[in-house]
Amino acid sequence: MKPDAPAEYRGIFSTKTNVPGMEVCELLPLHAKCADKYTLIRSVSHEFADHGGGHKRFLTGYKPKEPAGFVNDNPMAGSVVSKLREHVKRGLPNYIAEVDGGRQGVDTFSFGSAYLGSTTTPFFVAGDPGVEGFKVENLGIAPGMADPLDDRARLLGGGMRTGQVVGATNSRGEYPTERPLKPEDWWATVYRHLGIDWTGSFLDHSGRPMPILPGGEPIAEILPGMPA
Repeated sequence: MKPDAPAEYRGIFSTKTNVPGMEVCELLPLHAKCADKYTLIRSVSHEFADHGGGHKRFLTGYKPKEPAGFVNDNPMAGSVVSKLREHVKRGLPNYIAEVDGGRQGVDTFSFGSAYLGSTTTPFFVAGDPGVEGFKVENLGIAPGMADPLDDRARLLGGGMRTGQVVGATNSRGEYPTERPLKPEDWWATVYRHLGIDWTGSFLDHSGRPMPILPGGEPIAEILPGMPA
């Protein structure tokens, strides 16, 4: 939206939320009413302008070897979580990705698992759930799963410090001006919240230890139990 930018850059859709000082697009009225339940992080950035390079850089936390294309050198974060939670059996795949119909390939959005193997790639739910007749293929409800999941609060970000804005950019949204962060900081935050040691490593195809992340620290402002 860039509300503070000159008119030729500024978006025309902006509305206040139930959190003072936080604005969202006016086309998201329900988001505006529950802004106290989420946090906006405005200063995560990287150096890749190409969609392919940007996908790989953000979704893996690593700088890709090639600046374009969608085939990962390192595992997408979802595959890391899938691997480290493969012992969790709850009647559902541990890694589910919802995508547009026809775009459910692992290399369409840089969802590749690299050296972690195909067993850690996502179960794709393709199509629009709002369309009449929508159906999730190859999946049914396991016995005992019909009731709401007990841990649904975690799936909704339960326990995070919400209702705030972290970081800022210049008025045109070109680069961070406050609290600059990198993709690896974001994933370190996610992993910590899931109880995963983001400083650990895996063995690649040649037996070399590969760190889960090349660096990064959890974003303390949004995590419970960490000094902001």
